[in-house]
Amino acid sequence: MKTERALLGAGIVLLAVVLVVFGYEYRYAVRTSRALKEVGVYGAGNGFPKLTNEMPSVSAGESLVQQYVVSESAVPKVVSDLEARGRAQGGKMDTVSVNSSGKGADAKLLVILSIRGTFDQVMRAVAAIEYAPYALTVTSLSVTHEVGAWWHADLKISIAAPALP
Repeated sequence: MKTERALLGAGIVLLAVVLVVFGYEYRYAVRTSRALKEVGVYGAGNGFPKLTNEMPSVSAGESLVQQYVVSESAVPKVVSDLEARGRAQGGKMDTVSVNSSGKGADAKLLVILSIRGTFDQVMRAVAAIEYAPYALTVTSLSVTHEVGAWWHADLKISIAAPALP
C-alpha cells in the first residue's frame, strides 16, 4: 500500500513538472511569435516571411555598402582624398604606388603612401586615412625615426574594388 501511494505521489509530481515546463514553453512560443509579428517578419497569420517587402531594404543595404567600394573611375579621386586626409594633419604626404590585384569579388586596389612629419602628425595622418569612408584595410605600417623630431611612415592599404582590370 505504501509503495502504491509513493508511486502515485511520484506520478502526480512528475505530471505537475511536465505541465509547468509545457506551460512555460507555450508562453515563450506565443511571446516570440507576437514579437515577430510586431516587427513584421511574419505575414498576417500564414507564418511565411514577407520576402517581397524585404527586397527593397536588401537593395538599399547593398547600395549603402557599394558607397564604400572604389570603382575604377574613382581611383584618382580616392587617392587624392587619402592624400588630403594625411596632409590635413600637417605632415608631408606622397603616394608611392597604386596597383590592383584580384578579380571579381576579390578585386582590391593596393595603395602605398609615404608620410613624413612629427610623430604626432604621422600617427594622426595614419588614423585619418585608416578611418576614411572606404572599405579599406591597413596591410602594413612601418614607422621609423629620422633625424631630430622627424618621423617617416610607409603605409600599405588594400581597398575593396569591383573588378578592376
